[in-house]
Order: sequence, then structure tokens, then C-alpha cells
Amino acid sequence: MRVARTERSETWHLLGARGCGASPDGEQIDAPWPKIRDRVERSEASKCANCNWPR
Repeated sequence: MRVARTERSETWHLLGARGCGASPDGEQIDAPWPKIRDRVERSEASKCANCNWPR
């Protein structure tokens, strides 16, 4: 799974089929879901409401 953060809005987006189609320009992570979840939840940035995030 891949995620990336938009620098300006500080929002995490999923990349690929689960994503909303945004083109984030910041940090990218390519890792299993548990590692991504930990990184995203510990950051100050929010998750995109339009992406299809796993539960």
C-alpha cells in the first residue's frame, strides 16, 4: 500500500485504486498497512476524507 502527504494542506492520501485521485507532493510511504497506519496516526496531518481507508 502507498500513501503520500500533501505539503500545503498536510493531508495524507492513499495512492492507487483506493485513492481519491489527488497528486500529493510531499512525503511518500510504501509499506504494509500496519506501518502506514502507525505513521499516519502519529503525524499531525489528517487523512483525506475522500480516500477509501482500510478500517
